[in-house]
Amino acid sequence: MQVEILWSPDGSAAGVNPSGWISQDLFCEYLQHFVKHSRASSEQKKLLILDNHELHISLNAVNIAKANGIVLLTVPPHSSHRIQPLEVNIFSPFKPKYNRPMDNWMLNDPGKTVTIYDIAGLVGTSFPCAFTPSNIQSGFAKSGI
Repeated sequence: MQVEILWSPDGSAAGVNPSGWISQDLFCEYLQHFVKHSRASSEQKKLLILDNHELHISLNAVNIAKANGIVLLTVPPHSSHRIQPLEVNIFSPFKPKYNRPMDNWMLNDPGKTVTIYDIAGLVGTSFPCAFTPSNIQSGFAKSGI
C-alpha cells in the first residue's frame, strides 16, 4: 500500500505493511525506487549494501537487481553496526538531530500520539543535517568499504 509522504526529503518513498514489518513485495517496491533514483543499469552498475535480512534475498529481489545492474552485497548478521557505512557514520549523528524535532513535537502536541504520518516530517527536518556528503564519505572510509 503506497502512502503520500508529507514534508519528507525529495525523492522519498514510503509503504506500509499490516504487520508493521517489511515484506518481500514492499522491499521489491523499494528496490524499484532505488533503480529509478540511482539510475542503475547494466552499463552503470550500482552497489547496494544490505543487512542480512531474509527478505532482501528473495528470488524476485535478486531478479530485479540483476536486470537493473544492481550488485547486492549483504553484510554478515549482527555486524552492520560495525561495517555498514550508514550505521558507522550517519545514524549516530542523525539520532540526536531527529530527537530535537521529536522533543519539540511532543512539547507542542501534548497528549497526541506520533503517527507514521508525522515521522516523515520529523525526519525531513533532520535528514539534511546528518546525511551530508562528508558524513557519507567518512562512513565508507571508517567501515573500510
